Amino acid sequence: MRKFFAISSIAALLLLLIAAFINIRPEWKYYQRQYKKVAREKIKDEAILKIILDKDISLEQNYISSFGKVDRCVACHLGIENPFMSDAPQPFTAHPGNLLKIHPTEKYGCTVCHEGQGIATKTRDAHGIGVPYVERPMLTGPFVQSSCLKCHENLRDIGADVAARGEKIFREKGCQNCHKIKGVGGHLGPDLTLISDASIYLKHATEPNLHEYLKRFKGNYNTAFIYESVLLPKAQPPDSAMVDFHLTEAEAFPVTVYLKGMTKSNVPSSYIPVEAQKEETGRELFMEFCSVCHGRDGEGTKLPELGNKIGPAIGNQQFLAIADRAMLEYIITNSKGSGSMPAWGTAGGLDRERIEKIINYIKSLRVPSPTYQEIIEAGGNPQYGAELFMANCSGCHGFDGKHEIDLIGPTLNNAQLLSMSTPRFWYDTLTKGREGTAMPAWSFLGGEQLADIISYLNSWKAELYEAGKANGRGGAGTSVANGKEYFKMNCAGCHGINAEGKIGPSLKSPEFLRVASRGYLKKVITEGREETAMPAFSYLQPQVISDIVSYIKSFYAGPEKQLPYIKIRGSEYNGEKIYKRICAQCHGIRGQGGVGPGIGRNGFWKQTSEAFIKEMAIYGRSGTQMRANLVGKGGLVEISEIDIEDTIAYIRTFLDDEESLNPAFIDGDAQFGKERFERVCGQCHGRSGEGGIGPAIGKSGFLNSVTDGFIEAMAVRGRDGTEMRSFTGTSATGDELARLEEKELANIIAYLRRSAVLTDPKPKLLVGTPITGKMLFERNCAQCHGEEGRNSFAPELGNAKFLAAASDSYLQATMALGRHQTLMKPMIRGGSGVVELTSHEVNDIISYLRTLNK
Repeated sequence: MRKFFAISSIAALLLLLIAAFINIRPEWKYYQRQYKKVAREKIKDEAILKIILDKDISLEQNYISSFGKVDRCVACHLGIENPFMSDAPQPFTAHPGNLLKIHPTEKYGCTVCHEGQGIATKTRDAHGIGVPYVERPMLTGPFVQSSCLKCHENLRDIGADVAARGEKIFREKGCQNCHKIKGVGGHLGPDLTLISDASIYLKHATEPNLHEYLKRFKGNYNTAFIYESVLLPKAQPPDSAMVDFHLTEAEAFPVTVYLKGMTKSNVPSSYIPVEAQKEETGRELFMEFCSVCHGRDGEGTKLPELGNKIGPAIGNQQFLAIADRAMLEYIITNSKGSGSMPAWGTAGGLDRERIEKIINYIKSLRVPSPTYQEIIEAGGNPQYGAELFMANCSGCHGFDGKHEIDLIGPTLNNAQLLSMSTPRFWYDTLTKGREGTAMPAWSFLGGEQLADIISYLNSWKAELYEAGKANGRGGAGTSVANGKEYFKMNCAGCHGINAEGKIGPSLKSPEFLRVASRGYLKKVITEGREETAMPAFSYLQPQVISDIVSYIKSFYAGPEKQLPYIKIRGSEYNGEKIYKRICAQCHGIRGQGGVGPGIGRNGFWKQTSEAFIKEMAIYGRSGTQMRANLVGKGGLVEISEIDIEDTIAYIRTFLDDEESLNPAFIDGDAQFGKERFERVCGQCHGRSGEGGIGPAIGKSGFLNSVTDGFIEAMAVRGRDGTEMRSFTGTSATGDELARLEEKELANIIAYLRRSAVLTDPKPKLLVGTPITGKMLFERNCAQCHGEEGRNSFAPELGNAKFLAAASDSYLQATMALGRHQTLMKPMIRGGSGVVELTSHEVNDIISYLRTLNK
C-alpha cells in the first residue's frame, strides 16, 4: 500500500511540474519572443523596432464589449496590423489587403470573421480544426467570405467573389422557392436562415461521404453537411423531396460558401453599413421564387419530387391572354391553397413592390402584338379567316357570329355592331382582349392570322349589303318620302325624327345644308364617323342612302355654295389662345369632343375640308349651340377672319397626338346615371356593369376599347337578333324595353366611366346548373383535376383560394381556349378538343366548381 501511494504521489508531482512548466512557457510566449526576432530582420525603422522590442511579454487580448466576447488571437498574431510584416511567416504576417483599416481588431476582433475559439490560448484549441466537440472551428480560404453576410448584402461590391457567385447560383436555381432565408421563401424545405449554426451532432454528412468531406473541409462537420446537401440532395434522406439540380462540384462549392454565412449575427446594428439596395429585376425575382415549379421561362414543370404534380405553365400564351393583374396578384399574395405554393405576400415574406415586379415580368412573357400597320399590310384572306374564326371564336360568339342561346360572348354579326366597327376596332379588340371578361388577347396568333380574322369579320358587311339588296330596298329615282322613312329607321335615334338634333347634331340648319353637298352627306353616311356614335351605313343600298340624303336636303331650298379647296395657313400660337377661350368649352381641350363634335379627331378631318370648317366657324349652325364667330354676324363673340384661320391652324395640330385623346368625352352626372343604369340596364349587364347575360360594359377592358360614341350608338340602335333593344324610341320594330333621353344616356356613360367602377369591378354574374355541372365535371375533368377538383396531378380547382382568385370569365376562357402544349385542351364546341361542350355546359361546370368553395 505504501508503495502504491509513493508511486501515485510521484506521478501527481510530475503532472504538477509538467503543468507548471507548460504554464510558465505557453505557446503565446514563445511566439512573442519569436516575433521580436523576426522584427529585427524585417524592420529597419529604429523607432518602430524599439517599441516592439521594449514591449513586455504578456497575454494580449481584445475585449469586444459590443460583442460581449474576448479574442486572444493577437497574442500570437502580433504582426497583423504591421505593414513591415507583409512577407513574414505565420503567425506574424500582416493581414492581407486593407480590411483592417475599416475593420480594426480592437473594434471587431478576429473571430467575428474567422470563427474559431477566440478565448483559447493554444493554437489547436483556438483554431479548433480537427478538435473534437468544437462546433465552430476557424474558417479558412474562401469560407472566410461567408462571414461577410453578417453585415453585408452586396457581396460582390466588397470583393467576396466566391460567396457572391454562390448566392447567384442559389438564387438562379430558385432555392428560395422552397427554403426560407430571413423570413423570405417557401415552406416545403427547411428554413436555411441558421443552417450554419446547426448542431454537428444532428446535422452531418452521411457515412459514405463523411471522411472525404471532413478531409476536404479540414474537419468542419457543418461545412461537410452543407456541401453534401447541395451536391447530393438525395443523400439524406433518400426520399427527400428536394429537387436535384445536378450541380457540379464547381457550382456546389460556392453555394456552400454562401450558405455557410447563414448564421446568427451578434453584430450591433450600428456596425452594419448602409448599402444601396440591390435592384432586383422581375426576371431575377421570378427565377428566385417561382422557377422551380413554373419553369425558368414559365413553361411549367412536372415534379417527381412532389408526386408528379404539374407546375402550371404561367408563361403559356393562352394563360397570359386571359390572366389579368388582379388574379395574378391574388394568387401570388395569397397562394392557390394547394399546399405547394406559399402565400408570398404573407408567409412568403415578399413585399408589394417585389410582387409587382414579378407580375410585370409574367405579363412581359406575352408575345408582343403585331402593329396595326403590319395587319393592314398583311391584307388578310377572309377564307382562311373563316377557318380561324371557327376554330378560335365560334365557341363563344356562335358559328357565324350570330345569335345563339347562352353564348359566352356577344354576337358579332349584326348590322349595328358591324356599322360601328372598323379594322382598327377589330385590331384593338383582338390584340388587347377585354380584361375582366372571357375575351382573351389574341396577339399570340401572329399578324397574318389576325389579318385573316379581321378580313373575315369585315366580309360580313358585304353580306349585309347583299341581304339588303335581296330584300328589295331602294328603287329607281330619288324619293324624299322613302328617305324620310329610312331616316326614321336608321338616323332619327341620334339626329331626331325631324333631323333637329339629339345625340347627334342638327342636320337641318341652312348654314350646314348650304355647303354640305350630296357627295359629302353620302360619304359621311357610308363611312360613318370614327370614334363617335355615327355608324358606317355602307351595307345600305345606294338608293336608300340617296333617298336619305334627299330627305336631309329637303330642309333647305336655297342655293348651294361650292367650296374651293384651300390649305389654311395661320398662327398656331394665336389660334391656341382663341381656341381655349372660345371653342374648348364645347369641343374639348384637345378637340376630343363634348357638347360639340370631336373636331380634333382624324375621323372628322378625313371627311371635312378646311373650307367647310371655316364656313361653320364664320356662320355657325342655327338651331344648335354653334354660333357665328365672324365680326358683324351677330354671334356671342366676334373675331376676324384671320383669327378664325389661326384657330383652324391650331386645331390641325391635334391630329399629331390623336392617340392620346381620351375615348371618353361625354359629360354627365354619374350619380344619376347609377340609379338609371341599375334600373334599366342592370338586369342584363349587372348592377355595376360587371356582366350577366349581357356583356360586361362596366369593366375597364371594355371601356378602354370603345368610345362614348360607341356606347351611345349601341343604346340608340340596339343589336338585331339579340336581347339588346333600342333605348331611344326609334326602333323599326317598336319593341323598346325602356326609353332613355339624351341626358340620361350621358349620365349612364358617366357612371360607367367613373373610377370607382373601374377600380372595384364585381365578378360577372354567371348562370348555370350545379347538379348538371357536377356530372359534366366528373365525366370530362376529374381524370386530370381529381374528384371535386383535388388531389391529382393537374392544378387543383376545388380549393377556396384558387376559386377566390379565378373569375367565372377566366374559367370560361380557360375551358374555351385550353392551354397549347399542355394536357389542357379546348373543351368548347368548335375548339377541336377531346370533348366539345356548349356554352351552357361550360357555365354548368363553373357553377358546380363554385359550390366547392362553400
